[in-house]
Amino acid sequence: MAILNDRIVVGTSIAPVNIEHQMLAIKSWIKNGFQVVSCNVKEEIEIIKPFFEGIDIEFEEIPCVIDSVRTKPLPYLQDILLAANRRTEGVVGFINSDIYLDRITSEFYDFLMKETKNSLVFIRRNEIDDIEDIREINWTIHFDGIDMFLIDSKFVCEFYDDGFFVQSCWDHCILIKAEMQGIQIKELMNPIAFHKRHKQRWNFETSNILVERFWEKYYKKDEHVFEKVMDKFYDILLTCRQICFLKEEKISCLCVVDPKDNRIVTNLESQELDMIDITIQYDDQNIERYKYVFYIPVNTRVSPVFCKTIIYIMYSFGCSSLEAGKFYVLKVNEKYHNSSLNRNIHYLEEIQEECRNSTIIYRIEKNFKRNNIYLKKVLRPIIYENISIENRNIFRKIKPKGKYYIAPAGIRAAQWYTANNYKMITMQFAGFIDSNKKGKNNYGIIYPMDILLNDSEAYVIIASKYYAKEIIERTMEFINEDRLLNAGNICYISPEGDLFYFDLEQYKRTLKSELLSEDWDTNKSS
Repeated sequence: MAILNDRIVVGTSIAPVNIEHQMLAIKSWIKNGFQVVSCNVKEEIEIIKPFFEGIDIEFEEIPCVIDSVRTKPLPYLQDILLAANRRTEGVVGFINSDIYLDRITSEFYDFLMKETKNSLVFIRRNEIDDIEDIREINWTIHFDGIDMFLIDSKFVCEFYDDGFFVQSCWDHCILIKAEMQGIQIKELMNPIAFHKRHKQRWNFETSNILVERFWEKYYKKDEHVFEKVMDKFYDILLTCRQICFLKEEKISCLCVVDPKDNRIVTNLESQELDMIDITIQYDDQNIERYKYVFYIPVNTRVSPVFCKTIIYIMYSFGCSSLEAGKFYVLKVNEKYHNSSLNRNIHYLEEIQEECRNSTIIYRIEKNFKRNNIYLKKVLRPIIYENISIENRNIFRKIKPKGKYYIAPAGIRAAQWYTANNYKMITMQFAGFIDSNKKGKNNYGIIYPMDILLNDSEAYVIIASKYYAKEIIERTMEFINEDRLLNAGNICYISPEGDLFYFDLEQYKRTLKSELLSEDWDTNKSS
């Protein structure tokens, strides 16, 4: 097989169902210059290959042994990486087969090649309902995992020979493995990867077994491993280097900041752009000498690629104004951690909407005049607010006693139970509640929701990524609101079992007291 040095080779494993959708995704990879190889068992290749006649893709047969963990013929990540590596000496990658890639210019492609040298570059997906949503910026970042990564081919041999296969929880451990091997980890902040929402197919119980095996192999046999892995995963997300491609680096930007917040000035001076001015005032009459103006609210921290990422989005997706929301970094015992708030993107969007604490950006055009209509909104992990459990203006400490249920009985509930149940020493776990299920799972009994009618003193913890609000409203038909706790709001559980609960109403009041003038309030309003 000829060695190719001028293209990035990515591996995947096409599923023998919904092939047309995957074909559309893979065509986008090829259009953007990637060479593609799909690894499958022989029977799957016979089904899939006829759909790809005339499409520049290779298939490689990989035998897959079905056992107690790998119950379907799914290839290992390591085998896919090796298959791709046999086709290049440069950059190797993996992409889940249903990820659609947006336009990547030749300069952007070269940037990826350069940044992957001696590194692993990972990309998070953005959830959409239709392909048309991409150009409309109608997408939501998937904060919890990654669906694509590129790696220098010299690292591939035996890099991830740890039992993970496609449709398992491979993404949480791969960054840990790269860190262990001393490989520089980078996150690409350009939104290029998109995924049409569908029901989750991966099995949490199987993935948890693989995570436990990984931890025991490199660390030690331990309890509650999933939480330890997730904590380490999020620590890497907070500390790895963020990168962003932007063709034009000399763009004149004005950042309008709150005069009370001196720290943001130093923060902005670290930007990877050459021409940034900072002011505490604005004057629309003289604004046209800038290309972009950022109105940044109090208590905002931004990454070095903050301006580049926002400008890339505005330029690439053709919008003249943008509202960019915050993520939250939690301070506990003098150390900063990822906040559980960030895991529920819908709730995060609700916070931005109700609190009006987003950064507002305008692209300055002729006869520019500010207005208060922002049609495009984004959440990217480049804008943060540091919060502390010691801040009683944001958190309330709950000392729950008695027993509790988790609702619903899905993947997020199993994750939350596995990660947090042992900490809640003051409460007794009673089971799961689900309006559509009853019986048992690997962790406990599943009850119908009306069991709460006879158990009104119990707490119910809502563990859902997408439907928490709807589940809370439904559960309130059976139990008082003060007995409901959103898992996304429980940012910390002390060793004594105290819950530190983010209080949205208190947070809104705190923000309101920090506003210094009506003018600043106007800048932040939508």
